[in-house]
Amino acid sequence: RRHPDPTAKQLRMLQRILHRSRAGTLRVEPHIHCVVHGEKASVKQAWFRGFRDAFVWYDYFSVPQPWAPEAESSQHCDSHTDLGKAVMSIPAYVDRCEFFMILAPEVEHSEMPGCMLTYQTWKQRGWCRLERVARALSPNKTHMLLVTQASVLYEIGPKQWLFDPVGEGDFSAPADRERLAPVLASLLARKLQALFDEGSIGAYQLLMARRAVLMRGFGIDHCSVRAPSCVGSLA
Repeated sequence: RRHPDPTAKQLRMLQRILHRSRAGTLRVEPHIHCVVHGEKASVKQAWFRGFRDAFVWYDYFSVPQPWAPEAESSQHCDSHTDLGKAVMSIPAYVDRCEFFMILAPEVEHSEMPGCMLTYQTWKQRGWCRLERVARALSPNKTHMLLVTQASVLYEIGPKQWLFDPVGEGDFSAPADRERLAPVLASLLARKLQALFDEGSIGAYQLLMARRAVLMRGFGIDHCSVRAPSCVGSLA
């Protein structure tokens, strides 16, 4: 399987970010989309002082990686294999994270000269979209930080994920798309139930209204995503 960061440019960027956070020289600013909508960064620089004792979960080297033939098969979504279990547990890992960082500095594709990898290419990938939506629908912290340079973190808006359906993302193994449908449906149902229970009716109705978009690309009825105890009274 092709290495996603063969020259370690992205990894070195993460290392610089971690060093700066411990030194207290890392800035946090709202992403341009937040600025346009008048939103301010909710993440404070002081929060990063705990990085000295932090653990890092990195999706590439924290999940077993298959050889090329396996990568093109369904083994990495087979819940009976260690790899499959790790992959399908990604939403749980995302839930537990204090910080969710999107590591997307601008680097040249190792096999396609002139093709640059950026945040835009990152969010085209289906698996990356799943990680992002898992964070957005988490019952815990939902803020997301974009890493494009070593001196500053950009907090991205909480609503961008609403317009990038997981099922319409790019997958190297087509079978992944259909296997992620029940994962996303479960995340949506859990969030709908939580919003209803806490009385966040406006947010609940917004998420209900976006089901058709969020489940696009899977070829299943979005109405199958239901929060059983509340649909009857609010849908």
